[in-house]
This record gives sequence, C-alpha cells and structure tokens, in this order.
Amino acid sequence: MARPTMVTHTASVPSTGQLARTQSQVRTFGELVNEFLAIQSRTATKGTFVRYKSVIASLSRDLGEMACVCEITSDQLKAHFRQRAKQASAGAVGLEISVTKRLLSLACQKGWASTNAALALRGPRRQNQPVKTLTKAEFGMLWHGSPDWLRPMLALAISGLRRGEILALRSDDINVKDRSLIVRNRGSRERRVPLSDFALSVLKKLRRTDNPRSKSPLFGERQMTTGNVSQTFLRTIRAAGIDGISFDDLRYTGAQWLLSSGASLGTAAEFLGHADLRMIEKIATEAAATSLRTAISSIDESISTFIKGLD
Repeated sequence: MARPTMVTHTASVPSTGQLARTQSQVRTFGELVNEFLAIQSRTATKGTFVRYKSVIASLSRDLGEMACVCEITSDQLKAHFRQRAKQASAGAVGLEISVTKRLLSLACQKGWASTNAALALRGPRRQNQPVKTLTKAEFGMLWHGSPDWLRPMLALAISGLRRGEILALRSDDINVKDRSLIVRNRGSRERRVPLSDFALSVLKKLRRTDNPRSKSPLFGERQMTTGNVSQTFLRTIRAAGIDGISFDDLRYTGAQWLLSSGASLGTAAEFLGHADLRMIEKIATEAAATSLRTAISSIDESISTFIKGLD
C-alpha cells in the first residue's frame, strides 16, 4: 500500500519592498502630512511653518490625502511641479521641491515607504533677469485694485519685509512708540524695521487694542496663506495692466525708492535685511539705467521740439 504523499506549506518570505508596502499600505499622505507638520511646529520658525503648510496643501490637492504613501511616484510629482512651474517663480518651485523631498524622506525614515520618490526632482533654472520694480503711480493702481485684506501686506512689503516675515508677524512685534517692527524669520535672528507713517497707520488698525502684547498672528485669517497671497497679488497686478512683478519684488521697489531719494547702498541693504551689497548694487545699477533712459527720452523730446520750431 502506497504511503500518502505529505504536502508541506512553506511560508514565502516577503522582500524588503513588500515589507515596506505591508507596513505603509495603511499609511496615507494625510497621515504623513500630519506627522511632518507636528515635527515642524516644534522646530521651524513661524514663517517657515506657514510656508510648509502652503506647499503641502498644494500637493494634497493633486495627490489626495487618502493616497497611499508607498504608491506616490516620481512621475506624479514631476507632473505636479510642471504645472506649478507655470504658476510660480523658479525660486518658489525650487523651494517647494525641497520641502517635498523632506516630507517623503520622513516617510522613508518611518518605514512608510521604501524609496523617496522626490529625490530625482530638479528645480527649474533661474534666469538672470533684471529686478522689476513699480513706479509710485503703478503701486497706487495696485493698492486701489487690491482687496482690503491684502492692502496691509502691500504696505509692509513696500517697507522691506518678505512675504514669510509678514505672515509671521504678531501683535507684540509692533512698537508704536518707537515707530518700529521686530521681524523674526531667519533662524533665530531678529531685525528691527523702522516704519513709515503709511505703514504705521496700517498696522495700528491691525494690532489688538485690547491686548497689544498678544502673541497671536496679525494675519491669522483663513485666506491669508502664502499661496493665496501670491495668487491674489498676481490676479490684481494683471488686472492693473502690470506684468512681470512678484509679491517679493515690492520690497525691492521700496529699496529703489530709497535709492532714488538719495539713500546710500548700505542704508538700502539694511532696509532689505541683506548682509551684503550685491543685490542692492544690482537694483541701483538698473535704477541708474532707467534714469538714463528717461534722460535720453527727454533729450529726444527737446530736439524734436527744437527742429519743429525751425521748420
């Protein structure tokens, strides 16, 4: 009588990639975002944290909060950033890619993904374009065409502040008596910004009168995110018939106005919070070239008038 054949079942050993997938398949992009922001809320400055939230919100809209972290691909991210390159500057897109790499690096550290799909991403090249600034008449058009909530930010930007610095401002940063503002955004460094009558009058309306030493953000309303500020500014500037200006170009506009009024390069660099003079020298050179073009145009007009008088 033949013996019955014994059938043994050997459990297959999953590969490293399968293990990562098994651990991460229940981990969604939304969970990763929450984990990342929880860490950054303890370590990042206020302005940087606001920027992270804006970048991640844009990613969430494209990828979906319920997307499995381990299934996010490089192609998906490339498609997202190709679209972003049509909407934002090269510098902004480069920063967003950097944040995305950090976000997915955390997923790898926690074992939620086996590879970082963002590692192959490269930011768009920055073109060496001239700094674009506004005339006072153009700024007036921008001001009148802007929604009320954006106007205080325009006043602060023209006073030399970066967008992230503006969004990070608190009520207790304003010193009305000293007519100045404390700006915190670059690591642990602080800088004191003197305020014009124009900027001071705007800030007085924003500051909490019941508790002027409050640490609550001046711009804490829902629409006041980095992305929405940029998009609203872009729509407004185009509606005014002005092109090629970004929100952060407003601070360079303020610096150019200072130089035109006779301020030194060092004063203008301090106004921008720059440690060296390279950027302000570039603005000064372009301002001088603009003045020269204006002067030459006036010569043309004078010659034309003189010739017509001889005819």
